[in-house]
Amino acid sequence: MEVEVPKAAKKLPYVPTEEKLKRYYYVVWQAKNSQDMMIVKTLLYTAVRISDLINIKLVDVDFRYCQIRINSGKGKKDRIVSFPHSFKEMLAMHADSMKKKQAVYLFESSWKKK
Repeated sequence: MEVEVPKAAKKLPYVPTEEKLKRYYYVVWQAKNSQDMMIVKTLLYTAVRISDLINIKLVDVDFRYCQIRINSGKGKKDRIVSFPHSFKEMLAMHADSMKKKQAVYLFESSWKKK
């Protein structure tokens, strides 16, 4: 018996227009909340998953080599991601401000939660 199973049509991913991308990046780069801006920039520069991002500890960031260690990421695997040298100073300033608040995580709320 030959039975053909129809395949579901695959949708192409949404690709924003160049104008929408420009507006998006302008809003991100001009953000008034510095932590929100750092979160978005870190996501863009490192391509880490959100679940990985919230688990980054301050000790996981290596400013010397511009790398972040991801511990127990997807599949319980450890990995290292790089970030651009041009982002190093801004990320270091954010990390310093978090250390002054005695934070453990790179991105932590005022309630000491990741």
